[in-house]
Amino acid sequence: MNRYRMVIALALLLAVNAFVLVGVAYNRSGAPDAEISLTERELPLAWSRRADENSGVALTLNWHQHDAEWSWFDRQKLLELGFDGGQLDDPDNLRRRYRTLPVRAYAVLEYEGPAWQEYLAGKRQEQDGLEGQVAAGKMTEEAAARRRKELTVEMRVASRLLAVDVGADPESLRARYPDRSRYLIAPAEVRAVATWPARKDGEKPQRSVYGRIERILTGTIHLPRQFHAQLEQIPDRERLHANRGYYNADDTLRPHYRVRLAAGQRYEPWIVAIEPLAAEALQ
Repeated sequence: MNRYRMVIALALLLAVNAFVLVGVAYNRSGAPDAEISLTERELPLAWSRRADENSGVALTLNWHQHDAEWSWFDRQKLLELGFDGGQLDDPDNLRRRYRTLPVRAYAVLEYEGPAWQEYLAGKRQEQDGLEGQVAAGKMTEEAAARRRKELTVEMRVASRLLAVDVGADPESLRARYPDRSRYLIAPAEVRAVATWPARKDGEKPQRSVYGRIERILTGTIHLPRQFHAQLEQIPDRERLHANRGYYNADDTLRPHYRVRLAAGQRYEPWIVAIEPLAAEALQ
């Protein structure tokens, strides 16, 4: 009986591996849906809690979006993705439940495009306003200097890959965003959430509903073995991380490598090549 079970287990394992390999082969067949050049800013090494663990087996797709309120992900997009209109029309109930169950969709990630420029403009505006904050007594000189440094580092090393759209049909999204060297389409989970505005003068707050990308489903990308040594030699303290904020950051931080990333028939990405960046390179 034990031998029989071992044979069944082995056969199941081989079947699963074969299924995975067929999926990989299909994904990489034909012309890629996208081929895009990113850096450590957008693809840092996966982070590990333990120093003795091998953190060089994967890269993390580091993305964000500049609008904290997700103004582009409105009610109409939620309806197009199949969310229930009745729930969306009752934000108070939605808020009490915190959020709806996630829905599978596709996200559009834009690299170094208009969204990034708008994000940069906001950071520069904040930087320019620090002097006025000090003059108005709202911030100390020391705090302003620290924040100015943080903003400088963030603009230099933060990810330039920003979410700009979602949809149910990846082909329609590709037609809308045809530049395959700038726009990456990725499977994602999205949710509907409700705002929680502050109560003013005892009045009931007027809530609204918006969508949010909860996670990119292909956000962890396998690092081929031939690149392990090249990336693992970067000291932990010098590595960039998957975060848009760099608080009390070292202003010597810089990206160390450039990655050529392709996405295939199933919109799953893989690493084509990695090359080192010169010490003076900030792009």
